[in-house]
Amino acid sequence: LYRFGGTCKLLRISVQEFIPSLFNVNKRLGRFFDDPESFRRMQARSGTLISGSFVLQTLLREVWDSTDLDLYIWPQQLGYVKRWLIAAGYTEYNPNEAATNNIENNEEVSDLESDIMSEDNNNADEAHEPLTDYTVDHLKQVLFFLKEVNPEENLRIQIMIPELCPLQTILRFHSSTSFMICPYQLLR
Repeated sequence: LYRFGGTCKLLRISVQEFIPSLFNVNKRLGRFFDDPESFRRMQARSGTLISGSFVLQTLLREVWDSTDLDLYIWPQQLGYVKRWLIAAGYTEYNPNEAATNNIENNEEVSDLESDIMSEDNNNADEAHEPLTDYTVDHLKQVLFFLKEVNPEENLRIQIMIPELCPLQTILRFHSSTSFMICPYQLLR
């Protein structure tokens, strides 16, 4: 597109106007937050990075139904980010407890909970502990937040708390999807 835009002034203007609409992060964040700009301000203040499938979908210009938002934060920013998410209507959620409650109540178990339960069956000693192990090295903890949109749909956000630097943790992850990172100043 950039080369196409370099052929003449009219096409350059068209390309310059078209590119921001292609990768509109705020529009995509609107699915998770009523005020995406407010989220972006929180992201800027806390140094929070978005990674994973959300960024991949943005770059591919696709929308997947059951996606979540992975936030990598600095450990000292946990309180601030948690308070912000709670103010935005999210509640902290322990998937281990939900899976246990559903089994006890003979309720239908979601795909997410099934995955967690099968992982817990392999680690029976940790079945009632908050989920702290994750497939990424150098994570201290992973916190889960849910927001009910309607009875059939919940929005999920995961806060990844690394031992050191969020970017370092993302770069150590062994999946090309997770190498896609969105700081607050990118793709406005």
